[in-house]
Amino acid sequence: MQVEALQTDDLSMLSKESVSFLRGRRIILHRIGQEEKPFLGWNSIGENRLDIVEFSDTNNRQPVASIDSSVIQVAETDEGYVFAAKGCVAYNFLDKKRTLMFGPAIYYWAESTSSHIEERLGEKIPSIFFRDPQLAMRALRILLERNLTFRAVKQLRHGTVLIDGSLKYSSIEPQNADLRSIIMLSKENYGSLAGIAKKTKIKELQRLEGLLLTRNFPSFIDVTEIMKIAGVEIAGKSFLAKLSGNAPALRVDISHDEGEDFFSKLISSDAIVNGYPETLRAAHLLSIFSPADEAAVKARLGKIDGLSILPGFNIRHMLLGTLEVKRR
Repeated sequence: MQVEALQTDDLSMLSKESVSFLRGRRIILHRIGQEEKPFLGWNSIGENRLDIVEFSDTNNRQPVASIDSSVIQVAETDEGYVFAAKGCVAYNFLDKKRTLMFGPAIYYWAESTSSHIEERLGEKIPSIFFRDPQLAMRALRILLERNLTFRAVKQLRHGTVLIDGSLKYSSIEPQNADLRSIIMLSKENYGSLAGIAKKTKIKELQRLEGLLLTRNFPSFIDVTEIMKIAGVEIAGKSFLAKLSGNAPALRVDISHDEGEDFFSKLISSDAIVNGYPETLRAAHLLSIFSPADEAAVKARLGKIDGLSILPGFNIRHMLLGTLEVKRR
């Protein structure tokens, strides 16, 4: 097959002009489907404009609980989707480790079942969440994590509860375990609540990470005002922090504690592995679906009375073949 170059004046000029703006800039190359970070950050903002606070461990040790979950789509019907969900709460009770697992649990998500789902959750769910599987999985994960977080906060007095990701209000919140109720309960139990995100899409924060990466001590920067300017509503305050000397910068949202007090308690109470809390790492690893988990869920589906499993095919493979670039 003969392949010829196609030229369109507008798109060709746009490419040429936009590439010219790269002159003098620093870039980092991405692999297909994977994001990379510069080792020493971007260092685009002067340090004199920001307060960088160093912290260290103390004798104030507290129990720590970390929550993570995952949701996958395992099947679909002519009107909806079948999902499987797993969740984990990993505890560190002053060096005594414990984990609690939820699932894998199966959920049939369709508009015909919406009233039943809403009655169980005590929450009105917009119809778009029943038509888009990605939105549905996100909603299900939020509902699962809110319930696990509420239970952990209720159980721990004078403890620290961590969730994977941002501490943001969602358009879907379970009636009896919404984020505001979780924060209120945490305050009543004299506890701490935080969300830890491994990366951020906000360019202003990415440019700040280098200021922490060049430091040899645990340290943080308060970025609450930057988050407000970016239009991101956080339930509390936001920080960029590195939890050990040789570690990447993380974004940490803290509901009601002061930054230095929270970070000092955290690194005193939980082991920090490669700059990340050990309990949160354990919760993440244990909540991932393995091939065996997925197979077990599908085996359970096959045992449902009256359910028929139809033969299927992959339309991309059928039309395009299997020789494609793998996106990981």
